Amino acid sequence: MSSKKIGANKSDTQIDQDAHLALQLCKGISLDPIRLLAIKELHLQDAEITTLEPFQHLLELCVLYASNNQITSVRPLDGLEKLRVLHLSHNKLGRIEGIRSLPSLEELNIARQRTSALAFEPDSIEALGNTLRTLNARGNHIASCRVLSSLRALEELELSENDIDDFNDFEILLAGISAITTINLSDNPIVKKMPKLRHQCISAWRSLGSFNAKPVTTAERIFVSKINEHRAKIKSRQQSVASKKATSKTSMDILAASKPVPHLPPYASQYRDLLIQTISNSRTAKGA
Repeated sequence: MSSKKIGANKSDTQIDQDAHLALQLCKGISLDPIRLLAIKELHLQDAEITTLEPFQHLLELCVLYASNNQITSVRPLDGLEKLRVLHLSHNKLGRIEGIRSLPSLEELNIARQRTSALAFEPDSIEALGNTLRTLNARGNHIASCRVLSSLRALEELELSENDIDDFNDFEILLAGISAITTINLSDNPIVKKMPKLRHQCISAWRSLGSFNAKPVTTAERIFVSKINEHRAKIKSRQQSVASKKATSKTSMDILAASKPVPHLPPYASQYRDLLIQTISNSRTAKGA
């Protein structure tokens, strides 16, 4: 197929008026960024795209669907300040990096990358902390999720079919994304390793409405709350007993330390002196 320029049959004015134009491109079509400056939404699935560089000048772009391509980097999109939705599932991204200036990004889909394991640059994730509300990173062989704890505004998190298994690592995520309403951790080792993970997540996130594609009911939340209260009472009771034992032991130690040093009674001293004198006289007699 010969190369074509999108919008070649339209004037710049017509393209400006059609700012919501969604382009379903055919394979092999190239882009002329100058004629697409007013475009706000693009659909580029299955277009055999290998780079996002043609889109770096589309400063009005708000929505980009580019799944099922050969894209290896998101860096070219950095600086698109109006971009709100970005779908890049089924590409070849190995690391999410170089996107520190996407201040409007609310939804990011990077599921099922065709790489060994997907990694995240901490600075890029931190830069999305106040805006990103939905993240789909399903099926990417992700082992550590602590870097995602800086996504403070996150409400929906899809992490199923990954390799997450460390609860200490996951606890950092629990503490960081307090606004979460939906999370999916299905088919991760941690789910089998921690059978009470669902209850722990319900306890940590008051806004949680769905865990592993199953809704969190009011009755379940009340049940978990009562379990936590019961455990808190047991822990408090154990601490009280331990404290009393420690106080008792300390008191005994103080009493033991305050006892006077025992001395021999007067009559014992006399017998001691007599014995010493007898032994001395015996030795003198033998020497004579």
